[in-house]
Amino acid sequence: MSARCLLCSCDNTQTIDPAAVETATGLRCWPLHTALCGAEAEIAAKAIADGETIIACGQEKVFFDALADDLQTAAPLCVDIRDRAGWSADDADKTPKIAALMALAQMPPPAEKTMDVASEGMCLILGRSDAALDAAEQLADALSITCVVEDEPELGPTGARRFDC
Repeated sequence: MSARCLLCSCDNTQTIDPAAVETATGLRCWPLHTALCGAEAEIAAKAIADGETIIACGQEKVFFDALADDLQTAAPLCVDIRDRAGWSADDADKTPKIAALMALAQMPPPAEKTMDVASEGMCLILGRSDAALDAAEQLADALSITCVVEDEPELGPTGARRFDC
């Protein structure tokens, strides 16, 4: 089953052409709704329960997440097209921007940047004292720690430190 898209005009405050969005995104779009977070919540609930549903509403994500929780199913992907495309004084067709927002929302998040480091038992922590000293305390039992901090830290009595600063 391919993803389906629920589009909502947000009480007729924006103009959306479901057929154009369907053509531009390749998603199966349901007819345009006006109050998926209110009077038409049963439609949203059915779509969420059926799975693989994208709801073109970022404003009410908390509502749709709670609805999914009540249904004991995965929360739907919610995409903010209203604030980012739909509400505009520009009379130009908003479908290309809506399609781009939908495509962007479906992309996997970029991988976190990481780097493997061999410490050989020693660790240097650089940064603001609040974060650096907290990290040093957490690592002091396992590594020999040296902290270099940007600001003047409150270190307390010298005997209480388990690392160099």
